[in-house]
Amino acid sequence: MTGLKENDQWLVRKDDHTYKSFSLKDSFSYLNSKIHDDGSFGTDFWDACRLAKLIATFDLKDHFPSYEKLHKSILKCINEDSILAGSSEWRGSGFLAAAIDYLNSIDMKNTSEKLIDVLLRS
Repeated sequence: MTGLKENDQWLVRKDDHTYKSFSLKDSFSYLNSKIHDDGSFGTDFWDACRLAKLIATFDLKDHFPSYEKLHKSILKCINEDSILAGSSEWRGSGFLAAAIDYLNSIDMKNTSEKLIDVLLRS
């Protein structure tokens, strides 16, 4: 990925001018903890698709125990045709593109092709 190993450490300067040590493992753990019980992540569908794509592309599922919830939530939004709806202040055709990109990364071509049709009509 970046040449970093899971336990390589770096320092982050805090507001109080002290430093805290972090690693990729810490980052993965933090991101995994932000996947909600319903599988949502971040502020909108785009965020969920981008994290899922990262996990799938770099085979990080072992570091993200909540990936399956995230994946199921994305598929639920697709199947319920709710990608462009919802309470997010951000939405639009970019959300369809993010979903298509994720679906292609996990070889769900049939579902991806259906969303491409929706994207072309939007």
